[in-house]
Amino acid sequence: QIMGRDDERHLRCQTALVALTGISETVATTQIFPYCSRMVEAMQGTDNLALYVGLLYCGNGIGLICGTQMWAWVGSRWGCHRGLRASLFLTSLCVAGCALANSLPLVVALTVTRGLCNGVFTLGRVGLHRSYLKCGEDDTVAFGWLGAASAVATLCGPALGGITYNAWPELSHPWTLPYLCASLLLATASVAVWCFMEDTTAVAEPLVAGSTAAASGQAAGAAGTAPVQAAGSAGGHAKRQAAPAAGSSGKRADGRGGRDQDVDPAGSVTHSTSRQVEVPLVL
Repeated sequence: QIMGRDDERHLRCQTALVALTGISETVATTQIFPYCSRMVEAMQGTDNLALYVGLLYCGNGIGLICGTQMWAWVGSRWGCHRGLRASLFLTSLCVAGCALANSLPLVVALTVTRGLCNGVFTLGRVGLHRSYLKCGEDDTVAFGWLGAASAVATLCGPALGGITYNAWPELSHPWTLPYLCASLLLATASVAVWCFMEDTTAVAEPLVAGSTAAASGQAAGAAGTAPVQAAGSAGGHAKRQAAPAAGSSGKRADGRGGRDQDVDPAGSVTHSTSRQVEVPLVL
């Protein structure tokens, strides 16, 4: 199948959208790296500095572990398009809340909640795979570009945090501007998904129906072959039992060199010619 120019342009657009969602999420996660210890020290002082820095680093991952299966269920029930929009919108709200927070436990709680609301990587990649599946094209190159976009985001996130931290002293906190920039990037990705991303919910329905039909066909085939196999086994066993019985009723061995004796109805015995019987060896 030769892909048309419109299909190629459409798949490139879908790949760029998914890459944008991944970049926005990774930037929001990594922009805190340059100033995390300073933010903790400004809120809490030096008491338990390492503990809170570790919590801010790991909070997103903890929430992500807890919420991955939930977003997978949302994608299969409501579609990857709707789930991805909701995930980006919720994470942007959490990041905006961190920009305005002045309590360290609140920032940690919002960071964990943001990870819980993060279904970007699960839903975006599944939706992109369904788009390529709909067009009948291989998505290996597209997923390679997604990996490259994630690597670029790990560089842009710390750079954004280092440049924008305390860049606007008139704001309430030095970390407000980096968090607001990350929140704006997530909101922009949510709007882009809303406007341009393809809804691939209908693509998965024939796959589920086909899998169910195939499973039903296999079960019916197994149920249909079972009686035939049982009948064949029973018939073969009956024939093997009947053959020796029929042979023994008309033959009687005389015990000399394998010669057989034929017994007629009157009782007289006549010798027949010797016969060599070949017994097959079954391995």
